[in-house]
Amino acid sequence: MNKKVSLGVTISLIAVAIAITAILTMTFSQNLFNSLLSTGSQTRTELSEIESYVQANYYKSVDDVNAQPYLSAAYIESIGDKYAVYYTPEKYAAKKQVESGYTTGIGFEYTEDESGYIRITAIDESTAAAEADAVVGDIIVKINDTDVLAAGYEAAAAMLTGTEGESVKITIRREGVDNEQQFVKKKTEIKSVSSRMLSGYIGYIKISAFNQTTSGQVRDAVEKLIADGANQLIFDVRNCQDGILESAEESLNYIVEGGTWATATFKDGHQQIIAKTDDTYSQSVPMAVIVNENTSYAAELFAVVMRDSGKATLVGTTTAGVGVVKYTQQMSTGSAVTITVATYETAKTPCFDGTGIKPSFEVKLSKEEQEDFANLDETTDPQLKKAIEIVDTAI
Repeated sequence: MNKKVSLGVTISLIAVAIAITAILTMTFSQNLFNSLLSTGSQTRTELSEIESYVQANYYKSVDDVNAQPYLSAAYIESIGDKYAVYYTPEKYAAKKQVESGYTTGIGFEYTEDESGYIRITAIDESTAAAEADAVVGDIIVKINDTDVLAAGYEAAAAMLTGTEGESVKITIRREGVDNEQQFVKKKTEIKSVSSRMLSGYIGYIKISAFNQTTSGQVRDAVEKLIADGANQLIFDVRNCQDGILESAEESLNYIVEGGTWATATFKDGHQQIIAKTDDTYSQSVPMAVIVNENTSYAAELFAVVMRDSGKATLVGTTTAGVGVVKYTQQMSTGSAVTITVATYETAKTPCFDGTGIKPSFEVKLSKEEQEDFANLDETTDPQLKKAIEIVDTAI
């Protein structure tokens, strides 16, 4: 009898706790919604009037909690910050994972197919996915028996990431035939840096992103190339966008001698150093950095400091011109917002936001070369060929 009473009490307490949690969540969401609408501005007064009218007259019930993400996104879009972004909890979780430099998943890279399903775009050879019956172009239609279309792309894609060691069942469709497979999620480091030796002892380093593991990969690449006999270095940051400014600063520390290279100015006028290096490492070989119109944010900081420190010559086309500092703040709901908090300049280069960094040697790619960019090499890439000429001349 005592056991039955204890179990009943336990169940009752759990039910009460769930109810209280639900009430608190609804109350918080409603208060957030109301506070955003009642700050006194004409716009918010209008929004409040619209909300009241819809609540009173729309023929269906309206869930204010569902309206919250749209309202938040609209507010961020309205502030006039061209770099501001509102992230849903799912998108913010994905952003944090990418910035961490690690990914936990099943070894596929993917995108949203035009059908709404998930299309496999690449397969990581270091994971079990390489041994699976899957090829690039296959379509993922179900995850753990959940239809991708029913769940929506973002929610479905989130199911492919998560906890290391977790098992997930995937249904892959190829030419109309479905094949069900089981995978175990694995944590792997994102490869944001690749390197190789070109002819003439020129070390080539491609940086595709600046995340939390990039600087270590830059250090390893530089050290290996120098050890292999490289007496010239070319860094390629074309199409390298967004990223983390601190990662660019840390990467520079393995190349540039000690110094203060970039300072940000905030809303209240105070300044903060955002690029500073010490004398632990420094490379003295001739160097060049290849940039293009898609080189932005962290990659631009890397490029401009390489130039202003006298370490490298810039080659390519004018960069995107994101010469600002952006902060991301997570909200209590799990969502997040990114806004611009400062501009920055170097000792030699004023703020280039909106104008970009013009390379010393401007070299453009033809339309055909741009379309075939992934297949260009030192014999067919005009920008890389110019960079090779520059470092060769500097010896």
